[in-house]
Amino acid sequence: MVARDGTRTNKLILVATSAGMLMVPGNPAALVKMADPRRYIDPDFMAKHFKTLYGGMVGNKSEHIDRLKPPSKTGYFYQLMAMMGWTSAPFLPFMKTETLIMMGDDDQIVPLANGKFLNFLIPNSELFVVENGGHLFLLSHVEQSIAAIRAFLDRNANAARKAA
Repeated sequence: MVARDGTRTNKLILVATSAGMLMVPGNPAALVKMADPRRYIDPDFMAKHFKTLYGGMVGNKSEHIDRLKPPSKTGYFYQLMAMMGWTSAPFLPFMKTETLIMMGDDDQIVPLANGKFLNFLIPNSELFVVENGGHLFLLSHVEQSIAAIRAFLDRNANAARKAA
């Protein structure tokens, strides 16, 4: 049954992310490899450095490598600029939205400390940590991730259904 009364909406789920510029940086080895455009065009380079880049337990890495599409130069530049010059931290304490923060404990790009920082700043938030989860834990820990998301979205929906 799908809740049609809005109890599953007006919620936010943040996955493997940070507050921007005020972040605990990832593993330098991973960050250097992320800046290398060969990760998009050279499958052998990506296969060799996959664990360094993404950490955690990964299933079929060749499946992920085959799906990679290089960003535009402009898009990639803007993403790097946003990470270096913007932060949401001053605004987060004013959020009223129920928020689920999902992080992998072996994320080489966005370390778990960033999720703890977000959880500290965002009122009405909860942190869900995927053990042995790297940056791609949504792909490598599918069932666990879906269960956490459903539980978060259904929490108040179930109570509202019982009250109706």
